[in-house]
Amino acid sequence: MINNENYATCPYDASHRVARSRLQHHLIKCQKNYPPLEICPFNATHRYPAHLMKDHYKTCPNKIEKEQTLVLTSNNGTIGAKRTPIQLMQKDYLPEQDPENECWDD
Repeated sequence: MINNENYATCPYDASHRVARSRLQHHLIKCQKNYPPLEICPFNATHRYPAHLMKDHYKTCPNKIEKEQTLVLTSNNGTIGAKRTPIQLMQKDYLPEQDPENECWDD
């Protein structure tokens, strides 16, 4: 007997039942044959038409999980301020005396 919890329905074609472990691979192939769908920013396997994405965005279970994680970590004081990352150049962290050193930044 097939366990339905281990399978998902393809958002592009409802007749496609795919193992959850293979869903991302299937979506990459299947999206080439169908009109484009919006991709959820919290889970790339959640794909919906643009007019349904707003509703999904509000109720996405992965968004709720992420928000709960943020609340837990902010209560512990582990969230830092957002800032722009510092760009590192290859010449800044490779020793110049290394004979195998190739600098691609110049």
